[in-house]
Amino acid sequence: MTSSGEYTVSETARAAGISRQAYYKWLNRRLSLREQQEREVLEEIKRIENGIKIVLDTIRWFVY
Repeated sequence: MTSSGEYTVSETARAAGISRQAYYKWLNRRLSLREQQEREVLEEIKRIENGIKIVLDTIRWFVY
């Protein structure tokens, strides 16, 4: 564990039962078309959610 309380890559990989190399290979992999589409959908959901929060906060501000 680092001085900031975070785990190192080596410690995390060991706890997961994988090598550091496997972790970095996974980290740097190319996303499949499906994964790319899922990320795009998730970003759109977050964008809509943020817009809804702004609208609701504005309504609350005017009501109170």
